[in-house]
Amino acid sequence: MNHKRSIPVLSIILYGLAAVMLLAAISILLTALAFNRTSGSSLPQLLETYGPVAGLLAELLKSSVGILGIVFAGMVMTMSALLFTAGQLLIHSSNLSQRVAVLETKLEALNKPE
Repeated sequence: MNHKRSIPVLSIILYGLAAVMLLAAISILLTALAFNRTSGSSLPQLLETYGPVAGLLAELLKSSVGILGIVFAGMVMTMSALLFTAGQLLIHSSNLSQRVAVLETKLEALNKPE
């Protein structure tokens, strides 16, 4: 029983979107981490210019950008996983429909009166 199984076009599109979303999540995470790393170099200049309140606000901004970057990256990674899972479900659904069609033709051939 050798049946050719085709991959639905929508499943390929979902896989592509999952890959793009995964790359976006990695990009968001790296950007947030780079912001945390590079924002410390401008802190002494802010302290000299605007005083201790600017330092407090800069630290608050630095930590909030890091936390939000991690949260958004996690959300985008979750969406990527969901898109990948939807692509897998479409393939399995298509394969199941093909197998049911084959079984229906075999059942009709068995029940056909001679």
